[in-house]
Amino acid sequence: MRKNKIWQSVRFGFLSFLLFSVPAFVSAQGFSYTPLEKIPFLDNTTGDLGLYFEGIYRLGLILIVISAVLMLVIGGFMYLTSAGNTSRLGTAKDVIRDAIIGLILAIIAYLILNVINPDLTKLQITGMAPVVGAPIEGQVVQVTGGRARTIVVDPNQYTHAEALAILNASGIRLSSSGNCSDQKNKSCTSLDGIPKSTIAKLVAFKQGCGCSPIITGGTEVGHATHGIGRPIVDIRRESISSYITKQPRCGTSSGRAIYRDPITGGDFWDENSEHFHVNFGKYCLN
Repeated sequence: MRKNKIWQSVRFGFLSFLLFSVPAFVSAQGFSYTPLEKIPFLDNTTGDLGLYFEGIYRLGLILIVISAVLMLVIGGFMYLTSAGNTSRLGTAKDVIRDAIIGLILAIIAYLILNVINPDLTKLQITGMAPVVGAPIEGQVVQVTGGRARTIVVDPNQYTHAEALAILNASGIRLSSSGNCSDQKNKSCTSLDGIPKSTIAKLVAFKQGCGCSPIITGGTEVGHATHGIGRPIVDIRRESISSYITKQPRCGTSSGRAIYRDPITGGDFWDENSEHFHVNFGKYCLN
C-alpha cells in the first residue's frame, strides 16, 4: 500500500515536470495553430500553438497547487476527526504525506528547469542568429590540388587553398612527393586546418631570413606530431640551412641540434638530411 502511494506521488511529480517542459518545447517549434476552444488565462483563440500551451501550462500549475492544498485540508480534517481511530488516522497521514510529496516534486521540477534554463519556464527559447558569410562547420570546400571534401572549419585555422594563397603571395613554396594536397593522404602535403598564427609566422620568417622556404610537410596524416590545429611544418633543409644554422641552439633531440629562430621564436629541429622540423609552439623549454 505504501509503495503504491509513493508511486502515485512520483507520477504526480513527473506529470508536473511535463507541464513545465512540453509547452517550452512546442513554443520553440514555432507551430501556427488556431485553437477551437478558449481556456482560462488565454486572452484569445488566435496565435501559435505555443501560446495555446502557455494557457494550459498556467492552468495546470494552478490546478496542481489547488489539488495539493485541497489534499492537505482533507488530510488535516481526517486527522482531527479521527477520534483515536487508528485506521482513519493512518489514512489521514497518508493523504497529508502524499500531498506534501507531490507539491515538493512539482516545486523541484520547476526549480530544476529554472536552474538549467530559465527560458524554458518563460516559454521563450531563442536561437543563435547565423553569421552571414561565415564558413559553416562541416561544409564542403574545394582545395587546390585535391578533390572537394568535407572538412571542419575552425575560425582560427585556414583551409589548404587559403593558406596556400597567402604563402604563394609571400614567396613561400609548397612541395609534395605525391603532387597532391589531400590531408588524409600521407604522400601529399596539406595545409588544411593549419593555424592562422603558423602561416603568419612563416610569412614573417620568410621576410626576415632572406631565404626561400619550401614546405614539404604540413597537416597531412603520416607524421607523429603534425596534424590539424598544430603549429608544425617541415621545411626543406637546403632552402633555409644557410640562415637557420647561424642562429643560437636551444637544445638537442635524438642527438641533432634544435635552433631557436629570433624572428618568430619558433624552434627548428635539424631532424634529418632532408628537412628541418619546425615547431612554432617550441620544443625547447627555455
